[in-house]
Amino acid sequence: MKSSLISPRVLTSVLLGFALAAIPAAFAADPADTFPIPAASDVTALKDYTYDQRSDFTVTVRNVAAKFDNLIVRLAKREKGGIEGGANAIALEKLQTSRTELDHQIARLDEVTPETWVALRDSVLKALEQTRTACAEAAKE
Repeated sequence: MKSSLISPRVLTSVLLGFALAAIPAAFAADPADTFPIPAASDVTALKDYTYDQRSDFTVTVRNVAAKFDNLIVRLAKREKGGIEGGANAIALEKLQTSRTELDHQIARLDEVTPETWVALRDSVLKALEQTRTACAEAAKE
């Protein structure tokens, strides 16, 4: 009498096929997985900070920089995995370079004086805008 059950070999092959088919889907970009890049208006709003507001300015800039760090990590993971929506290596390198420059400018805020405030604030904002632009370019790859 013949058994009506599927042979273990056939069952294993079918399950392996399903598992292999699911792998690309597991790494695919989720349409809801967007890259919320800080808006240019967020950067421009920081231009009005005065020397007396330098602590708030520094905290705000560091918070924006942390958002960039999160985006860089996500873009780098996608690039390494060859996943759609990841940055290419050149765009990612430009983004990381601009992010390093932003860190350099942020570190200079610890030594700011009333006389150097405007120039330093503007150089931080320039580095912030360059990082934002690089991030937008990398995210659209």
